[in-house]
Amino acid sequence: MTDAGDSAALGLVQQNRKRAIGLALAAALAVLPFLRSQPAGSLHEAVEGAGLALIAAAIVGRAWCTLYIGGRKLHELVTAGPYSISRNPL
Repeated sequence: MTDAGDSAALGLVQQNRKRAIGLALAAALAVLPFLRSQPAGSLHEAVEGAGLALIAAAIVGRAWCTLYIGGRKLHELVTAGPYSISRNPL
């Protein structure tokens, strides 16, 4: 595949990712007005669990970026892994 083909494929992946994030955000914003803090109950536990899962995903993503670049950042331009998505994913 040529560089133009790689670029087009990456653009399609990024468009799909943006759509998925937009849909998730829209769903969250649609549900948010109907949520209220409840000290006990399954809804409270579900929201708390979802928040903890998002925190864990952020920690794993940050570790992936940090470990992926390792000591290479001073010697080469890293364009694979998380750095194929963003120039500075950290």
